[in-house]
Amino acid sequence: MRKTRKWIITLLVVLLCVAFFLTIKWFRSPEYAIAKIIADVRSDGIDGLMPHLTEDAAHTVNSVKKLAENPVVSGLTNLLVEDKASFLKENIEDISWEVSDLLKGKNETDIVLRFKYQDIISGSIKIILLDEDGEWKIDGISFPSFD
Repeated sequence: MRKTRKWIITLLVVLLCVAFFLTIKWFRSPEYAIAKIIADVRSDGIDGLMPHLTEDAAHTVNSVKKLAENPVVSGLTNLLVEDKASFLKENIEDISWEVSDLLKGKNETDIVLRFKYQDIISGSIKIILLDEDGEWKIDGISFPSFD
């Protein structure tokens, strides 16, 4: 009886250790990071993206935001380009996102996200995640391609 009890306790301890290890591994994975990023963007829009950026990416995004807020630049952009990117930005909380492709490396992961807003607009965007001290952050975002 004592031997059986020891085996059961040992098995439970091993199972708890495995579960703990897998949980930690999941929360440090790029898959978890992108799921968290999507959830934060859905709830907070572009502001939800900012904490998930590397320092270089945050600097780039802030520079682009300042340019986009300039009325002259914004007016020229609207005249020269079909402004689907602005439409995406304005409706970012309502867009559905899904991982289309994921290429995982040791310290860098390339992810292709498919997006769709109702039946109005759809396409994909490539994101590069870097592992910064155990935390996956966005280091690069491609210009969206539209279907």
